[in-house]
Amino acid sequence: MSVIVPCGGRVRYLEAALRSVAAQTDPDWEIVLVNDARSPEVTALAHRLGVPVTAVDGPGQGPASARNAGITAARGVWLLFLDDDDLLTPDAIAALRTALDRNPESAWAAGRLAYIDAAGAPLANVHPGRFATGDIYGAMILNCQLGPPATVLVRKDLVLRQGGFAAGWRFGEDYDLWLGIARDEPIAATDRVVVLYRVHPDQASANWREVHEGLLRVLEKHRTRARPGSESRFDASEAAVLVSYGDGLYLNNEMVAARIRWRAARRKGGLPLRSALSRWFKSHIPFSIARAMRHAKARPA
Repeated sequence: MSVIVPCGGRVRYLEAALRSVAAQTDPDWEIVLVNDARSPEVTALAHRLGVPVTAVDGPGQGPASARNAGITAARGVWLLFLDDDDLLTPDAIAALRTALDRNPESAWAAGRLAYIDAAGAPLANVHPGRFATGDIYGAMILNCQLGPPATVLVRKDLVLRQGGFAAGWRFGEDYDLWLGIARDEPIAATDRVVVLYRVHPDQASANWREVHEGLLRVLEKHRTRARPGSESRFDASEAAVLVSYGDGLYLNNEMVAARIRWRAARRKGGLPLRSALSRWFKSHIPFSIARAMRHAKARPA
């Protein structure tokens, strides 16, 4: 199997990520390191690591395109995509393979994640994803259940059938791929933690605007190819993202943009009238006054 690691030139956590692959209890793996920034530091690290690494240059167009370059170079039938700042747990591959062995009708498997801070210390965060072996399409429409890409072990032909990762996308590209696979394929689940997801200030998911835009792009794309009868789930999911997006814009004092998202959520049936009126009222008074009202409401009596 092939573990594909895209790197945009950030090397601070890369060695730890690669060594987490080398430490797997299952010895059947190869590392495909995609040097997307064509950084000499990444090349030097690959050479001095002391474990086999196939290093290839990426197109410099972001993680989706870098992963696609890794897929082209991969020799394995099975693929796992590890971000350069995350870690695999020592038995990650073994646990995912066991899930597949127990569910031979599945061509992909997923495990759980735990959170660590920048230094690698455990965090108390809990991922909201909840899934079990079988059909997870409905749950995936409402929310991507799987966390970072490295929670998933997937057969290469399944990825190619979906066209790989959406080239040029910077947010939501993994959700896009998994949702497409989930439409047609049951998943094999394991309760084992397979990934340690690192929370740090430099990670791309800190950009809340682009995260919301990415989620909306995925949902709009997949609604056009939805299973019959699942359209209402897409409407509910899109409405929830629009409400969250509007709330974020409101807190950033972008009132007109916030109202546009709330109005769109209302059209999708996702914002009750009372909540809509409350938001509408607050967005038409000076932000400083609304903030003072919010603080007064939160203050204990």
